[in-house]
Amino acid sequence: MAHGRRWNEDNVDMNRNLLKTGQTYAGLAASRAAAEAAYAELASLLNPTCRWSEFSFWFRAMYYIVTKGYVVCKRALVSGQYTQPRGVWYGGAALAPAHRHVLDFLGKAVDRDAPIVAVDVHTGLGPTGVDTLMVLDANVEKATALRSVFGEPDGSFLYGGALDAGGAAAGYDLMAGDTPTGYVDRLRWTRARALTQEFGTVSSLLVARALVRENSAFHYSSEEVMRTKAARDLRRAFYVQSAAWQNAVVTRGVRVAEEALAGLVDGRLA
Repeated sequence: MAHGRRWNEDNVDMNRNLLKTGQTYAGLAASRAAAEAAYAELASLLNPTCRWSEFSFWFRAMYYIVTKGYVVCKRALVSGQYTQPRGVWYGGAALAPAHRHVLDFLGKAVDRDAPIVAVDVHTGLGPTGVDTLMVLDANVEKATALRSVFGEPDGSFLYGGALDAGGAAAGYDLMAGDTPTGYVDRLRWTRARALTQEFGTVSSLLVARALVRENSAFHYSSEEVMRTKAARDLRRAFYVQSAAWQNAVVTRGVRVAEEALAGLVDGRLA
């Protein structure tokens, strides 16, 4: 984001890049052919190579949502893809250098048998200013333990993934390479709980538009003004310019950290 991008220096989505031990980048596309095909069907919407057109984007977006359904379209996006290096949500062909550095650091700094709660904080999807706690690991026992620590939703937060398949987490069932699950697996942490905390910003369609527009401008526009504006709009889609939203993020972020620590201390997450 410091460079106006959601992807890294190689156009790789870091949250689709951290495959589990035993998974290979070379065979991943073939093993998830249905997800790759679903993404390819939306190629004209997701990866335009011509000059940006608001009309074209919204016309195609509405067409696909009406003909395929919102969750089906969302699943095609958030599942990621491993065949189009210039496309949005590209998971990469190798482990990203940043992940290698973090894995090296954590491998030296953290005892693999220590009780751990790994919280991966995101912004983007979900109701504005409300965070969704998502567990993508289908382990029911771990999901239940986390729910006992963070309590029942009271309007200030929601559950997703293994904790609740609806809402902001809908469509993530085919996703590969997510960060918290990947770190726990690769570091062989034996007593770890991993979850994602996703803070809603603007409408999911506006988030998708900002991502598609910026990626198209970055790769295919020769106009610096267009690229700069697209990057600025992308940042605004992920960082709401209001004190209320920013305060909600800080308040809930601190609360989840405190509750996770309490769960470690009293043994519920040990």
